[in-house]
Amino acid sequence: MAPFEIDDSAACDNFAAMTDVAVNMRIVRSRRVLYGWERGGAMGKPEDVARIVREEIAALEAIIAEHPEKSLTVGDLVKRWKAFGEKVNQSAH
Repeated sequence: MAPFEIDDSAACDNFAAMTDVAVNMRIVRSRRVLYGWERGGAMGKPEDVARIVREEIAALEAIIAEHPEKSLTVGDLVKRWKAFGEKVNQSAH
């Protein structure tokens, strides 16, 4: 997997079955990818990047649903992803 790529395999969608360590690793990976993309590392067509951003937001919201104790930390990360997604959408127009 590339440094700024998010693993979107079906196994990652079952956050209820993931251990706390695995969920934390998934959150850290999301944060690292976003950090790289915010620094200009997002490659591809804006519509493809926007789709990936939407999927990542949905995955993080699923983590919040399954692990409400992480809602504060993950909620802040969701806000950052949404802000990044808005920038991507603006650059596409």
